[in-house]
Amino acid sequence: MTKTREDSSPLSSLKTENERLRAENEYLRRQTAHGERLSGSSPVALHGLRLLSAGLFAVLAVILLVAGNVLFWFGDTIVSNDRFNKTVAPVVQNTEVQHAVASYVTSELYKNVDVTQSAQTALPSQAAFLAPAIASQLRGYTQTALEKILARPQFQERWNQLLGDAHAQFIATVRESGGDGVLDLNDLYVQLSDSLKGTSLSFLADKRLPPKVGAIQVASGNWIKMLRTVIVNIDVWRVLAVILFIVFVVFAVLLARRRRRMVVLLSSFAAVGMLGTLIALRLMRDSIAGNVTPQYATAVRETIQILLHPLVIQTALLLVVVVLVVLIAWLTGGSRSAQQVQGRVRLLIAGKLHTALFGGHENGVTRWFGAYKRGLQWTVLAVVTLLALFTRLTPIVLLWYVIALIVVELVIELVAASSSSGR
Repeated sequence: MTKTREDSSPLSSLKTENERLRAENEYLRRQTAHGERLSGSSPVALHGLRLLSAGLFAVLAVILLVAGNVLFWFGDTIVSNDRFNKTVAPVVQNTEVQHAVASYVTSELYKNVDVTQSAQTALPSQAAFLAPAIASQLRGYTQTALEKILARPQFQERWNQLLGDAHAQFIATVRESGGDGVLDLNDLYVQLSDSLKGTSLSFLADKRLPPKVGAIQVASGNWIKMLRTVIVNIDVWRVLAVILFIVFVVFAVLLARRRRRMVVLLSSFAAVGMLGTLIALRLMRDSIAGNVTPQYATAVRETIQILLHPLVIQTALLLVVVVLVVLIAWLTGGSRSAQQVQGRVRLLIAGKLHTALFGGHENGVTRWFGAYKRGLQWTVLAVVTLLALFTRLTPIVLLWYVIALIVVELVIELVAASSSSGR
């Protein structure tokens, strides 16, 4: 009896332990299955998040490039007094502008002078009917005289000096308090009318022009506050724009699964952005000119074109740079067409010239260049791109950058040993 009880006790313990092990095994099996499901879905989710982040950084980089391009022009050309003076100096030399300014000042002067009435009073009663014709001729003669004055280099120099002073005063007022958003050019027109002294039209020089004859409303309302914010913070914004652009480009490329393709896409969209900027500038110029009096439309169009000229050149140069990046990224890639071009270049340069310089014996330098050729080429491209971002681009500067880039890339291709030779 006692023996039976003793035998049943270990058996019961074994059953209990067996059930516990089964439960633990089932728990582990479920955890393993759950883990497999997580491990199967996690890479897909991470891959999608990575692509989304790369695309977002790429879009932000392109937006920053387009906005930063305009911001740099605004700071250099509109805010900087020295650069503004150099940019607008050709305006008064433009014949269309001279004609429009002379016509405008003549019109404003004759608002205060009734030439027809004065002629009728001076003429005999039987010749009074000639007064309107005389007044018209005198008006035309006045405009011609003013155009001749505007064409004088001495007067143009004085005009540009007064314009520079007015611009400096406007920027200073906006920077300090915002002001009323009016660019006051009254002194320019007063100077022009005073130039009639000592001529047969000296009687007009004593006539006062309307108080706001040269008032140009640059901004109004909330736009004045926005203009002040931009002028005060533009230097900081430009530095941030460059830094963030570089950061966004780096993250976009690093997060992309196919980095070369991301470089091509980034540069292609940047080229579209630059092209869109050029089109927008053309449309804006025509839109502004279309909203003024028709007789002054051509002069306004010419003035805007001169003022926007630095931005057009800067945008066109950036367009050339990004297109060049697209070409280099494609040529250094592994596509069939790129491989064909690479083969022809190697045959022309790296083949014959490399053999002529180094013979059939490779050394440590040529092997090192061969091993790191792609990295060196991309490094050179990155350095040239950074230099282009931090320096003021002109057609000559861009030409030197392109020549330097091509020469360095060809030198790397020339010195680098082929992969077969390197092995």
